[in-house]
Amino acid sequence: MHELIGIIVKAEDKEDAEDQAQSYLDQTLRNAHPVIDYGMPNKDGRGFGDKADTSCVVSDSGQELIDRLMGDTEATIKSALDAIREGLMVMSNDDIWADDTDGYTLRYHMSEVGSYGGPAIRLYDEEWSGTEGIRSVGSLDGARKGWTDKHYIVPMDIHF
Repeated sequence: MHELIGIIVKAEDKEDAEDQAQSYLDQTLRNAHPVIDYGMPNKDGRGFGDKADTSCVVSDSGQELIDRLMGDTEATIKSALDAIREGLMVMSNDDIWADDTDGYTLRYHMSEVGSYGGPAIRLYDEEWSGTEGIRSVGSLDGARKGWTDKHYIVPMDIHF
């Protein structure tokens, strides 16, 4: 499955930012989240229907991508929470423990919310969030405080 994530790095220019983001993904993020088997800058928009280009985080295009990725993270977590609420209303503990599709699916959503890591997170800031990603409005606000015109967001197409 492919996902679009953004990695924020401090760099001299777009090329440097893309190199740093690739290195961060390969050396750090993939080790922390082994479900990610590869990733690369999404320069041509493959698979996502639009070009998502490396941008300075304080630019309009950088802010639009950050907002998009945070919106995707929020939608994913809220969808998982809705599925958990619904499942808990209709399933017994034994149903949840069972290895059938419904039990497995509910446990997957619980894990997605509980671990709150890996591909469900769409935005990473190497300096602020490390491998955990930016998970909430509060962590986004904290990261933003340190951003300057030397920080770039690199859209990465990851596969897991």
